[in-house]
Amino acid sequence: SSVEFDEANSVCVDNGKVYVGGQAHDAAVIWVDGVQQTLSGSCVNEVAIHNGDVYAVGYEGDYFNGTPCLWINGKKTVLPGGSGIAHDIAFYNNDVYIAGECQKGTALWKNGTLVFSVSEKSGAYAVAVNGEDVYLGGYGFGTDMRPIALLWKNGVKRQILEMRSGIDDLMIKDNKLYISGSTKSMVPIMCIDL
Repeated sequence: SSVEFDEANSVCVDNGKVYVGGQAHDAAVIWVDGVQQTLSGSCVNEVAIHNGDVYAVGYEGDYFNGTPCLWINGKKTVLPGGSGIAHDIAFYNNDVYIAGECQKGTALWKNGTLVFSVSEKSGAYAVAVNGEDVYLGGYGFGTDMRPIALLWKNGVKRQILEMRSGIDDLMIKDNKLYISGSTKSMVPIMCIDL
């Protein structure tokens, strides 16, 4: 049986309106200035506004066997790749990038098409785009099966030793890539020059 609860996973502000994405009573929802809009699905992990449209990513079904979804202005599109979860969304020009995981492992969708996936147990929680370069941040497992933080740049994987078990978010500003997650030090953020 399922547990019913409300959960807020993401917040953004656009033109004075506050958008919060999450889950309420096992349903995907977006609250706009506190007013709940229920979507067809189970959970919204990220909400963002682009060119006046409301985008949300998440999943329908069970967390462990769900189907990754994209909603644009409330209309759901199931993302290809089998079972999985969509975690984050980014925009560059008119392109829409979605980070997550599918049956194959870490996944990147561009404009609704699966363009990158790896066949290892891993997942991407974050995506950031800088020109032609696409960065994914997430997790994988080391040879000892302990979780490790992974960063992909244009599909090339690199372990981030300063992070402990995963990358939670990425942001690009002033030609620097900021990475947040669980670290071995007291400061759970680091910066890489691009």
